[in-house]
Amino acid sequence: MASFNVCACGCGQTTPLASRNNKRRGWVKGEPLRYIHGHNGRKDNDLPYTVNDDTGCHVFTGSVSPSGYGVVTKGLDANGKQVKFNAHRLAWERAHGPVSSDTVIHHRCRNKSCINVEHLEPMERRDHARIHVTDGVYRSVAKLDEAQVRAIRSLQGRGTIIAKVFDVSPATVSMIRNNRIWEGV
Repeated sequence: MASFNVCACGCGQTTPLASRNNKRRGWVKGEPLRYIHGHNGRKDNDLPYTVNDDTGCHVFTGSVSPSGYGVVTKGLDANGKQVKFNAHRLAWERAHGPVSSDTVIHHRCRNKSCINVEHLEPMERRDHARIHVTDGVYRSVAKLDEAQVRAIRSLQGRGTIIAKVFDVSPATVSMIRNNRIWEGV
């Protein structure tokens, strides 16, 4: 049995079911459409979602990054590049105000595409990493050990050369040198 969906424009009307699959538009035959025809321009709704009745997750239905997070594009920066935001962070900040750049928005539901603010929680990066390591959701993927980190800090020279020696990115070398990562070593 097909589920029903309310038009994302905010009109409150029930959307029809897709008559065919259309990957470009995100249609799945027999599933409800996000908008009634012609309603998609009615409201600035840059955080479209569907509700998963089983989990309560508001599953973001816009663009998704390769890592599975919802992404919202908002205009261009001074260099003409698109400015992108994580949808879950944008949802949190709209509901609760801005958070610092050192703060991550954690998905308590473990669904990376969820934008339900009741499922989100702000926390420091190191606490977030500890949660994921201790509950076994993520394995540590560190390429370096403590001795290598000490060596990187003691070496003089360009970060790009040091990065090649240790098979890491220049950004990683910079963050190690500036105590943004591996700060306890």
